[in-house]
Amino acid sequence: MTKSSRGLLGLCVPLFLLTLSGCGGGVSSGDVAAGPASTAPSAPTAVQVRDGATADVQEAFDIYTEAALARDGERATAVLASPVHRFYDEARHLALSATADELHGLSPTTQITVYVFRAEVDPELLRSGSVTELLTEAFVRGLIGEQAIDSAELGSIEVDGDTASAEVFSDGEEIPYRFQFLREDEVWKVDIGPIVEIADETFTMMAEQQDIPVEQFVEDMLVQQYGPEEAAALANPLDG
Repeated sequence: MTKSSRGLLGLCVPLFLLTLSGCGGGVSSGDVAAGPASTAPSAPTAVQVRDGATADVQEAFDIYTEAALARDGERATAVLASPVHRFYDEARHLALSATADELHGLSPTTQITVYVFRAEVDPELLRSGSVTELLTEAFVRGLIGEQAIDSAELGSIEVDGDTASAEVFSDGEEIPYRFQFLREDEVWKVDIGPIVEIADETFTMMAEQQDIPVEQFVEDMLVQQYGPEEAAALANPLDG
């Protein structure tokens, strides 16, 4: 697997999308930062006091980042919230069976994830493995955008019942959206849903700027990444 293909999977299978870079050469953290940013944000201090639930949220974040950087797939996967598992399970089934027409109209991130699964993941793992095994393999192989994880820190954390959100800083600069967590069975876990929504908005905006349909935008990225012949083959379901 090439370095560039790993960059594509790290973006388009957004296990941890603190920054967007490397997907078809067209998306950067500046593109995602189209929304309002905080005025004069300050980086988190080296030592922050966490009480009660906020400490548990911080622990979930620390477990995730440490496990991901160590490529400990089982431990990293265990701290991902159930919506993350559902997202990738749906993409796994679509990679096996969905035609290009059936993928049209789905979110850009879903489409890209499906195509990347077809290009990068062992078909037998998609067919017979569990979503937990699929995610674990992605961590083990380092397909997660490690640079973004390595530079990430949480700022202030707000807890509301079984949900929480936190400021995120990368290399000391605040990212203009909050990271999300869910408490499931009394354990705090990482949720990427809001980040996927931001990625979808960004891809849609870029397609509109180029005055092309989202599907054409996705196809152009695949062609740039894999070449026209392989990109065309990715339109076919693996079990079609």
